[in-house]
Amino acid sequence: MHILRCPKCKGSLSPDRSGTICNGCGKIYSLENDILIVTEQTHNFQMYGDKHPIYGSERPLPPENFWIEFVERYRDFQPSDIILDAGGGDSVWTASLDSRVRRIYNVDASLYQLLKARKRDLRRSILINGDVTQISFKDDCIDVIFEIYVFEHLSFKKALKAIEEYYRILKQGGLYLIVTENPFGEYMYKRFLAKLLRRKFGTSDPTHINMHFPRTVRKLLIENNFQIIAEWIPIIGENKTLFNWMFKQKPAKSFLELLFNISYGFLVKKSQSQY
Repeated sequence: MHILRCPKCKGSLSPDRSGTICNGCGKIYSLENDILIVTEQTHNFQMYGDKHPIYGSERPLPPENFWIEFVERYRDFQPSDIILDAGGGDSVWTASLDSRVRRIYNVDASLYQLLKARKRDLRRSILINGDVTQISFKDDCIDVIFEIYVFEHLSFKKALKAIEEYYRILKQGGLYLIVTENPFGEYMYKRFLAKLLRRKFGTSDPTHINMHFPRTVRKLLIENNFQIIAEWIPIIGENKTLFNWMFKQKPAKSFLELLFNISYGFLVKKSQSQY
C-alpha cells in the first residue's frame, strides 16, 4: 500500500484499522467489504453495468486472458511486477495474473463491479473504488498498466489527464495497454446494422461518450512521450501480414482504420523522461 498517495494532499497512505490513513493530512479512507474507498466523486458510475446485458450478471465474468497474452508477446510478467488495472471492473482482464505478480491495483468507479471482483479468489489484488484521473500513486512505480474499454467512458479532458497520470506513475520502460472503441464500429455495426439486420455486432453502450479513430489516440500517445510497440485491431485478426502491409499504405491506412474495426488497442512503452 506504500505506493498509494492521498488524492487531496499527495501524502503517503498507510494501513489503518478502519481503512487507510494519510500520513500528510490525516484523512482516513474507509475500507468497506475489502474495497478501499478513495474518492467520493464516483457516484455517476457507482452502479455501472447493473442492467447491462453482459456486465449485469450477479457473478463476475469468467477471466479473459486475451489481452494478457497480447502483452506477453512483448514482455514476460515477473513475480516482482506491480500492475495497475485502470477501470478494471470485476477484474475480468487481470484475474489470471493474480498469482503471478507481486500486486495488482484495480481502480474502478463502479462499486457494483468491484463487489463482484471481491467474489474471486484474489490474493494479491487491491480493489479501490475511485477515479482513475484522481487517485494517486508515487512516480515510477507501476510495471504494466491495463486500461481496457475505459477511455471511451471518460470525457476527453479526463481521458487526457489519465494518460498523463499513467506516464507519471509508469516505470521507465514500463508498458501501457489502451483498448478502446472506434466510433464507426459503435454507430455503424453495434447500432445501425444490428437493428437493420437483427444481428448483434457487439453491445452498444450509451455511456460511450469519447470515441475516437485510431489516428487520434495514436497522436495523443505520441504527444505524451509514449513509444508505440504494437497496434492490434481484433476484428481483422492477429495483425496478418496482408493487413500489416495494407495499414502501412497511405491513404489506404485511414480508410481501413475507419472501416474494419469496432475496437482497437495500442501497446506503448514509457521511453524517456517528460520532466
